[in-house]
Amino acid sequence: MHINDAMKNDKSTFYDIHCHAITFQHPDFLAYINNLSRNLGSNIISDLFSPDYILDPRDKNKFSKIKNMIGVFENDISSLFKLMDDDLQGRYSSDDAVSPFIRSGKFHFRGSSYDRLVICPLIMDFQNKRAVYDDIYYK
Repeated sequence: MHINDAMKNDKSTFYDIHCHAITFQHPDFLAYINNLSRNLGSNIISDLFSPDYILDPRDKNKFSKIKNMIGVFENDISSLFKLMDDDLQGRYSSDDAVSPFIRSGKFHFRGSSYDRLVICPLIMDFQNKRAVYDDIYYK
């Protein structure tokens, strides 16, 4: 089948072309800390304009989002996509008033429904074996 023939059908497709897939299998914490120390001002500004991105002041347990995020990152990459699929189907929601993104065989997003969901994962590997840190002894 030619690609143009596949595109002619009546099914609608949602594309996520920037889906981050991050695990802690090969973290480079030194790169993160180095970036944080060089860009502390911009990181503070970023946090000021998106204060509830990870820490929501309304949460009773202030670190629940961080614990969930770390728990997700501790999985292997295939388990990460299974968790995402389960989450989109509403398996982790405790709010019955919130509809899952995947329901009745369709993906629902911002008032539209789609027959197919295509995800292009950006598999992140932060390990940098050639990094040089002059200010530390053991690297």
